[in-house]
Amino acid sequence: MSARSAFCVSMSILLPIGAALTCGSAAIAESKPTATCHRHVTKPTPSKNARLITCKSRPIKRMGSLVVVLFGGLMDNGFYAVRRVTVGFGGRAPQQTFRGIKAEPPASHKFPFVVFEDMNFDGHLDFGVFELLPASPNTSYLHFIWNPKKHRFVRNHELDKVVSAEFDAKKKLIYSVWRDGCCLHGTDVYRWQGDRLINISRVERKDDPEPCTMIYWKRRGGKLVKVRTEPCKVEKN
Repeated sequence: MSARSAFCVSMSILLPIGAALTCGSAAIAESKPTATCHRHVTKPTPSKNARLITCKSRPIKRMGSLVVVLFGGLMDNGFYAVRRVTVGFGGRAPQQTFRGIKAEPPASHKFPFVVFEDMNFDGHLDFGVFELLPASPNTSYLHFIWNPKKHRFVRNHELDKVVSAEFDAKKKLIYSVWRDGCCLHGTDVYRWQGDRLINISRVERKDDPEPCTMIYWKRRGGKLVKVRTEPCKVEKN
């Protein structure tokens, strides 16, 4: 089991009884990889425009694979400095270039450099680029959503703010399993309302001060409102 999916499963206890946490991309990555990536640079380089990593999605009908290439450098501290991203279909030349990217994933990490998923549940494949790995288990991606009207990918800054995002295509929900320090953990649930991403609920577990407390939030009147607080359930051995 990957570190990402293991953390997701461990945090599922934060959801209300009867609710389910679907770790979409993590589960897919284990059973059927969503991307095949090749690292072109494995040693530190002074170049800021080197081809670092090429990732390909599974083939798309009549389009071929979606190909994402990350450009930048590999720093002495073992982190990539991704500054440019290109994307195209099949073996054709890149159709789009995104400049001004600031992503610094560790070269040795186990999470996917690029993930391919239908992130807004409209039937079109989107992609995300690993942004950084902070001290906490939260993971951060830069998300690029396919706009069928403009026939191009568009960076979605709202979705960028959702850490450790997991996509549930059946329920059309996005789960964010997060940690804020040693003693506060939680799961946020989002859904799309047109092009807007709405935070519809949150469950928090607060371990300090004792005793452990579960806090439940629901969206009411356009914002999250605390609806109840209860003691954490003690698991029997």
